[in-house]
Amino acid sequence: MVLAAEKGPWSPEHLRGDLPELLTGGCPLASGGRPVFFRSIGLGVEDLAIARLLERP
Repeated sequence: MVLAAEKGPWSPEHLRGDLPELLTGGCPLASGGRPVFFRSIGLGVEDLAIARLLERP
């Protein structure tokens, strides 16, 4: 995230929420108009949660 902020147009203000907020509806879903990034911290449960979220219509 540091490199993205230094070398590109990304900044912390672009964050919409963290994984728990995304899964519980506490933040808006991505519109598909720009790339979505997920920073894993190495917990397999996060990968499963993201997979489940991506299955939603």
